[in-house]
Amino acid sequence: MSQLLTPLRIAVIGMGERVEHMLILFFKGPCKNSCVLVESESAEVTMIDMDALYADSLYKEQKEKFPHHRLILLSLTERVVKDDFFIKKPICSNSL
Repeated sequence: MSQLLTPLRIAVIGMGERVEHMLILFFKGPCKNSCVLVESESAEVTMIDMDALYADSLYKEQKEKFPHHRLILLSLTERVVKDDFFIKKPICSNSL
C-alpha cells in the first residue's frame, strides 16, 4: 500500500529558466513527484548553484534571509560544507 507524501518544497537560486525547467521534469520523473519547485518564501529547502556567478554572495544572502531553510549546494567540484548539504553535479535522484 502506498502512502501519499507531501512533496518537498524547493527553491532554486543561481539557475536559469532552462535549468529550472529541467529540474521540474527531473522532480516529476526520476524523483517521482517527491519534490516541487516553489518561491523562496514558501520553500523548506533552498538549492543553490555554487558554480553560478556571485554564488558565494547568493549563499550568504539566503542564509541570512531564510535561516530556517535547509540548503543544498550544487557544484561540479566537491565542496566541504558545515550544516548544509552538498550534491555534486550532475544530480541523480538518489542524491536527493
